Amino acid sequence: MFQNLVENAIDHVEEPTIHVGAEVHEEEVVFSVSDDGPGIPESQQERIFELFERGHRDGDGTGMGLAICDRILSRHGGDIWVESDDGTTFYFSLPR
Repeated sequence: MFQNLVENAIDHVEEPTIHVGAEVHEEEVVFSVSDDGPGIPESQQERIFELFERGHRDGDGTGMGLAICDRILSRHGGDIWVESDDGTTFYFSLPR
């Protein structure tokens, strides 16, 4: 998870500042990976978790990484989502 999300942040920002965090809750742990890039348009935020969907057409990615993350997390009772405005933050959760 972390490798994919951090590599995405590095690939899409010229000189990225990346923050990785975790919050422990009663029933789950929520992890986050944030960058200071241009953000992801709201119209693309749901689609980027679909297989072969790429947020940026000019990159080298296959459009598989986020879809695979989503499927792995689902099978373990977790979730993944994105919030994007000034920069982008990907969150994923796993049950404790």
